[in-house]
Amino acid sequence: MKKKSYSSAQPKRGMDMASKAKFEEDSLGYRVDVIGRNVQITEPIRAYIWDKLDKIERFHNHIMHVTVTLDIQKLEHLCTILLKVDHIQVKSHADSTDMYVSIDRAIDRLQSLLSRYKSRIQDHHKKKLS
Repeated sequence: MKKKSYSSAQPKRGMDMASKAKFEEDSLGYRVDVIGRNVQITEPIRAYIWDKLDKIERFHNHIMHVTVTLDIQKLEHLCTILLKVDHIQVKSHADSTDMYVSIDRAIDRLQSLLSRYKSRIQDHHKKKLS
């Protein structure tokens, strides 16, 4: 009998959610927690968040932990993202009447906060000519 071989980029079929989350953590190198308050987290929402978080890796490569909290209060859809990078925590918050728009706005805000942080820690002094 031949054993099936799976590529490291795709999870195996029939994996439970805990194994799938562990697989995604290993492939990215950091942990992503998606928490739903008064909302059911579906696979399309989870996949949308993962796709959007891929853009964050361009801004900083020492991401340790990401917590995404989705909340619905009457007509307001709230998205809060807490990102732990090196020794700091960056928090962004967005709300709108659509959950996907809230996620987009929170990711955009997070990108601007990370770029501002990186520009603050850079050394802006020119090297002397010798």
